[in-house]
Amino acid sequence: MGQQPIKTFFVTLRRSQIGKPWFHRQVLDGLGLKKRLLCVEKPNNPVIRGMLRKVAHLVVIETDQMYYNRKVAEYEAAKLRPPVIVRHDLPAGFAAAPALQAAAPSSQQQPRI
Repeated sequence: MGQQPIKTFFVTLRRSQIGKPWFHRQVLDGLGLKKRLLCVEKPNNPVIRGMLRKVAHLVVIETDQMYYNRKVAEYEAAKLRPPVIVRHDLPAGFAAAPALQAAAPSSQQQPRI
């Protein structure tokens, strides 16, 4: 069973276009990338691949499967986890260490005056 051809690319602008040459800014505008971290879906054709080649250092290019896997991983990382329960009392049947018992002041000792 062969691999399926890639139908679309998901393109995310990772680096700012400030200070970049005018033709890089025009390519990014042509791709529809106006702001950082904006993600657009583009078809896989020679024109789009040529545009992506010109600005490859500014964008992240993912296939549909890569994009789906990243979104699932982000969802799993953001899910609520069960709370951590901290108990400060000793469990039943657990005796404190002898050193701690010796260090604790007993009520039978008289205060020194």
